Amino acid sequence: MIQNLNRLLHDYNVIWAERAFMAHSAAQWCVKKIESKALTPLQIESFGDVLLQYLKGNVDLFWHKDVLRVQDREEKNERRT
Repeated sequence: MIQNLNRLLHDYNVIWAERAFMAHSAAQWCVKKIESKALTPLQIESFGDVLLQYLKGNVDLFWHKDVLRVQDREEKNERRT
């Protein structure tokens, strides 16, 4: 998926995987929640949508006090101005 979104680049022996660490961390979190039956099917689908938007660069993901947070990139940019 990351490669299809042009988020995986390589140059000889160096690989750049923009957003890969956070995407992996978020996916691991989701898998744990699914295994413990803490997410409904609708929440799982919504998480997949959010993760795809993150990989496309439309939103940012971050951890705050062990809670995965989503922030719209436009909202983030508005706060800086």
